[in-house]
Amino acid sequence: TCNGGAALRATSMALNLNYCAELQGGEAFSIEHPTFGWRLYEIATVSGATVTFNPPLREAVTDGTAIEFDRPRCLMKLANSSAMDLNNTTYPFALASTTFVESKYAT
Repeated sequence: TCNGGAALRATSMALNLNYCAELQGGEAFSIEHPTFGWRLYEIATVSGATVTFNPPLREAVTDGTAIEFDRPRCLMKLANSSAMDLNNTTYPFALASTTFVESKYAT
């Protein structure tokens, strides 16, 4: 959980960690914000119980807010309406790829 809260656009916060190994940096976590839904963050540095992360917080976080390390997630949408179209001109070696971008608001 968040220890003490964090302001909008903050890039660091103190955490209360229970039942886990020590953080090293590079771990992903998510927070379910009231307006924006699930958002994904990545830890850059760890100093005791305080971590720095990127990107900056999309919403302020209150003291005691749950931080999800076990199953981090985020809200995404297709980059454009044809993002999942399959090009069959190279059959039988067609390669498919999909492009997602972060969705602005939870629906």
